[in-house]
Amino acid sequence: LPYALIQMVEKVAEVSDRARLVTKAEVFQLLLRDGKVVGCEYKKSGRSSKEYGPVVLCTGGFGGRSGVESVLVKHRPDLAHCPTSNCEQCSGDGLKLGAQAGARTIDLEWVHLHPTGLVNEDDPDAQRKVLAGECFRQAGGLLLNADGNRFCNESGPTEHILAEMQKNSGPFRLCLNTAATRELHWQCRTFISRKLMKCYASGTDLAKDMKIPLQKLIDVHDAHAEAFRNSLKRGNEQGPWPGTNGRTSWDECSGTRGCGKCDFRNVLVGSRVAEEPFHVAIVTPVILYCAGGIQINSHAEVVDEHGKGILGLYAAGESTGGIHGKQALSGNLLLDCLVFGRLAAKSACRYIFGEDDEFRPCPLQTFGASKNDGPA
Repeated sequence: LPYALIQMVEKVAEVSDRARLVTKAEVFQLLLRDGKVVGCEYKKSGRSSKEYGPVVLCTGGFGGRSGVESVLVKHRPDLAHCPTSNCEQCSGDGLKLGAQAGARTIDLEWVHLHPTGLVNEDDPDAQRKVLAGECFRQAGGLLLNADGNRFCNESGPTEHILAEMQKNSGPFRLCLNTAATRELHWQCRTFISRKLMKCYASGTDLAKDMKIPLQKLIDVHDAHAEAFRNSLKRGNEQGPWPGTNGRTSWDECSGTRGCGKCDFRNVLVGSRVAEEPFHVAIVTPVILYCAGGIQINSHAEVVDEHGKGILGLYAAGESTGGIHGKQALSGNLLLDCLVFGRLAAKSACRYIFGEDDEFRPCPLQTFGASKNDGPA
């Protein structure tokens, strides 16, 4: 969806003068006049240029850079050496620009981690890693520690999985049997081509590579399958361990850790492990999302230290904070960008054209909205 929106802006810029794109440029300063933001100054090809008008900060978070003077190190020094799924450009530039206008920041210590960043076998210490999303675990992927044991509820909350990873020894492996792989065939094939995942012809080969007895893998899968069978056969009974969402669980491995597994998919019995092909990736926690950032109001307007809106300055997406709280739902991150991006654009237009559009140079319906269209 974001790519589709970007392509549309590019097309508008090509066929009209309603948009102009400047690429490979670095905005380094906001232009201020009487406490209002009236534009920005940027560098491109060694030259500085200025653009005038309201500014929308949508520069992403600060999880992509961990240098000595980075925003990440300042507010979460404990994560300085943690790999990240963010690109290098996610360096907190929006926060630094906002500070020039006196913008207030909020919740900068709330940095979200994801448990399954993929380790490249050719470059295991690479700072930037690709994510294996929740869909891999929801499809039936099991997480194993260095000893070949399950140690968590794979479909449980992220904070539960991360906490259990801290208590266990890696390398951690995400293991998908044939049925699970079939659901994610395209992704698995892509990861194999990038050396982020390996295909084993059998569980015997996997156990050999992990340097554990084959019987360990068989026992782990048998215990998992038994929990699944009990969930089906004794569904009306209370399981012996607490599960998720107020339910109870029959899975001893995760249940004894306070977050019992209740949902199972593509379960493999132990008797098939020895000959079963597996797709396996070594995984590690990575920085995913920064929930903190610049504080905005309900119009996506950046506020100052006193909570007052800074005229001419707006923000949206991961550069903002206070939208999600400590733990953001993954599906809401894109929604955040779209909702507040639209709010920021509408508020910026209102700031230019006036509340009653008295300064609008063309009819309002050209933009596909009614005259009374509000910010929400």
